[in-house]
Amino acid sequence: MVTTAATRVRLTPEQIARGVIARGFADPVRATAVVLGESGGDTGIISGRNSDGTFDSGAWQINSGHFPGGKYDRGLIDQAGALDWQRSTDFAYGLSRGGADFTAWASTRRSSFPGHMATADQAVAAVRATPAGVPATSSTPQGFGIPPWLDPRNIPGVGTITGAAGALTNGAKELFELGAKILSTLLDRDFWKRLGIGALGLAVVVAGVAVWRRKDIAAAAGGAAAGPAGAAVASAAVA
Repeated sequence: MVTTAATRVRLTPEQIARGVIARGFADPVRATAVVLGESGGDTGIISGRNSDGTFDSGAWQINSGHFPGGKYDRGLIDQAGALDWQRSTDFAYGLSRGGADFTAWASTRRSSFPGHMATADQAVAAVRATPAGVPATSSTPQGFGIPPWLDPRNIPGVGTITGAAGALTNGAKELFELGAKILSTLLDRDFWKRLGIGALGLAVVVAGVAVWRRKDIAAAAGGAAAGPAGAAVASAAVA
């Protein structure tokens, strides 16, 4: 793939999620996953030529057949629009029937798509948990960033503290998620139903073994005794 220059921006999963939620996509998780699968959030990416001579542009990888004079042209998008995050998102909203049908995007049929869905699910949850007006993250045009000498992580001691804090935060998050899963299981009626059926099955097996052992002991006792006395002992043991 080739890319455009100046205005190229790589959006984070949270930024993609915020955009599709704001636009009103019916399924923002799938919409976010489509962008991740098509371009990784790169607004300036342009594909090579497809088998029919068309090419795909922008974060949504909009096919050039939709551009003026193309075979799908309805006068709704052009090359510049495909490379613009907001305009391309508006177009994708219409093409997907409000976010209900993403079959036009090939990424939905690739083996990697479930992984993008998982990332998108987390991103959408993070955006919905963030107060309105507060960005979850910010985009940075490629080629720009914090100078190394200003990066707090490069200050002696700060990097270690930051890393430790991050590890503690991740540990607390994992502990919380584990607790949530345990609580969800305990509140699941089907779990208790299955547990009851399993306990009942175990009780039946134990009872069967006990009866079998009792008969086995009785038979042994009857064989060891002689004459009528032995028969009486076996009979009494079985009874």
